[in-house]
Amino acid sequence: MKKIFTLLMALAFAGFSFAQSIIDFETVGQDWSWTIFENGDNAASLYSVVDNPDNTGVNTSTKAGKYIVNASAQPWAGLWSANLGSVTFSADNCIVKVMVFKNVVSDFDVKFENDNASVAFEIKVANTLTGEWEELIFDFSAQIGKTVTKIVIFPDFPTARTAGSTNYFDNISFNALTEPPVELPTLPIDFETGTFSFIDFDGGAATVIANPQSSGINTSAKVAQIIRNGGASWGGSKLILNSKIDFSSAATISMKVYSTRAGVPVLFKLEGDAGAQAELSVNTTVANAWETLEWDFTGQPSNTFNNLVFMFDFGVVGDGSANSTFLFDDIEQIDNTGGLSQIDLPVDFESTTVNYAMTDFGGNVSSLVEDPTDASNTVAKVIKTAGAETWAGTTIGTALGFANPLPLTSTVTKVSVRVYSPTAGIQVRLKAEDHNNVTLTVETEATTTIANDWEELVFDFSNVATGTNPYNSATNFDKVSIFFSFGVVGSDKVYYFDNVKMYGDPLGFDKLNQIDFQVYPNPASDYLYISNSSDLKRVEIYTITGQKLRSLEFISNKIQIAELPQGVYLLSAETNSEEIVTTKFFKY
Repeated sequence: MKKIFTLLMALAFAGFSFAQSIIDFETVGQDWSWTIFENGDNAASLYSVVDNPDNTGVNTSTKAGKYIVNASAQPWAGLWSANLGSVTFSADNCIVKVMVFKNVVSDFDVKFENDNASVAFEIKVANTLTGEWEELIFDFSAQIGKTVTKIVIFPDFPTARTAGSTNYFDNISFNALTEPPVELPTLPIDFETGTFSFIDFDGGAATVIANPQSSGINTSAKVAQIIRNGGASWGGSKLILNSKIDFSSAATISMKVYSTRAGVPVLFKLEGDAGAQAELSVNTTVANAWETLEWDFTGQPSNTFNNLVFMFDFGVVGDGSANSTFLFDDIEQIDNTGGLSQIDLPVDFESTTVNYAMTDFGGNVSSLVEDPTDASNTVAKVIKTAGAETWAGTTIGTALGFANPLPLTSTVTKVSVRVYSPTAGIQVRLKAEDHNNVTLTVETEATTTIANDWEELVFDFSNVATGTNPYNSATNFDKVSIFFSFGVVGSDKVYYFDNVKMYGDPLGFDKLNQIDFQVYPNPASDYLYISNSSDLKRVEIYTITGQKLRSLEFISNKIQIAELPQGVYLLSAETNSEEIVTTKFFKY
C-alpha cells in the first residue's frame, strides 16, 4: 500500500501545472527540499517555512519561505530546488510572479535550469519597499519552448555584499503572457509603424505587408492589402481609430489606392456610436498604378465617427484573384475646398470664391478649362474615357451637393444646361437627388441637336427617363449629376457644359446684382434671419413661379414665415443704394 501511495504522489507531482498552481508554502512547496549555496556556512537553518510576518497587506497567506543571508555571504548567495519538476515554458506560463518581503532594497533574482545546466536563464528585479510585501514580475516570454527542472532563487543579490539580510518570499506563480494592449491608430495612417488590428467581414481579409508595388506616387515601405475571396458583395475590413474624427477644418479623406483595374468602386464608410454612419463611393481611374482617391464628407458631424470601413469592388463577390486584391496607404484628412464656399445654383464656373470641385464616376474625367469658343469664359470639360461605363457621369460639385435644394415644385420642373458636344443626337441625362438619401432621385434626358457648338438643353424632371423614379417635388433635391452619351460605352469623346440654372426663372435671380447677403436657417420652419442686413430697406417674398406673397419695410432681421406652406420660395431684398439681391429658401 505504501508503494502504491508513493507512486500516485509522484505521478501527481509530475503533472503539476504551474500555469494554474501557486507555490504558496501551504499546499505547494511547503515540503520541498532546498539546497543553500554561497551563504557562509550554508547552514540548513538559513531557510525555513515560517508564519507570514505580515498578513494584513497584499499577502494574507498563512505561510511563507524565509531565507537569511549572512553578512559573510557572496552577493549571489541563494538556494535551489529540483522539486519543480519538468516545466516547459509557453505563452500560458512564462510570466512568473513572486511576492517578497525584505529588510533591504536589492535585486531579487529568479533563475531556471535543466538537470545539467545546459539550459539556464534568469531575471533580476529589485524590490522597492522594505518591511512590507510587494509583488515582483519576471517576464520569461523570451524563453518560450525551453524545458527546465530546477528553480534557483537569489533573494538578496547586491552588486557587493556589505551586510546580511532577512528575506521572505511567497506565492510564486506561473502566469499566461498577456498581450500588450493594441494602441489604436489615429489619422493620418501610413502603416509604417504600430500595430493595425483589422476587423475583417464577409470575405474581406486585410493585413499590413511590405509594399509590393513601390513605384509612382507611393514608394513607402509598408502598405495595407485587402483580398476579397467569397463571402458577400460588400465584404471588406475596418479599422477602429483612437478618437472620433473632427471634420471642422478638413472634411475630405484621401487615400492612395492600387488596383489592377480602372473603374473599381471603392466604398469608404464611416461608423460611430448608436449606429451613426456615412458612406461614399469613388471609382479607381487607372490600372496597375497608385493613385490618390478622395471622399468628401463635407456636412458630416464631427466627433461622431471612429471606424473606417474599406469595401473595394463594392457590389461584386471577390474570388481571391489579382482582380480581387487591392492595396491602400496614406489615409489622411485634407481640406480640398481651399476655404471656398459650397457650390449652388446658378453654376457658371466664374466665381473665385466658390468650390467648383466635381466628382467623376464610371470612367469620366472632368476639369475646368477655357471655353473652346471664348477664351474669356470658364466652362467644365468632361472626357468620357475609352471603356468608361455606359453610366459614366459627373456630379456637379462634391458629394455634399449644392448649398441649397433646387427650387423645384409641382409646376416648376425644368433645369437648363448649356452644352457643347462633338456629336449631334446624343442623349444627355441629368439626375437630381437628395445627398442625404441617394435613393431619392429623379432623372430625365435631353438630346443634342448640333455638333461642335454650344446649345442650351432643357431638362424637364416631370418627364422622367424610362425605368427611373417618378418625380416628387417634395424631395430635397440638392445634388445634380450630368451624363453625356448616356447608355454608350466611353470612347475618349470630349464634352463641355456651363450655366446650370433653373429654366425660365421669372425673377432672373442668376443675373441679379449680388451682395454679401444670407438667410438662415435654411430650411426654416417659423422664422428666417438675415445676416449683414444693415443696408436693407425692403424685403419681398415670392413663390417660385414669381407670385408676390409679401412686401414689407425692413425693420428687423427676423422674418416670420410660419404661415407659409411647405415649399421653395424666393426672398428679394432691396438695399438703400437701390441694389436688388435675391436668394432661395426652403420652408418645411
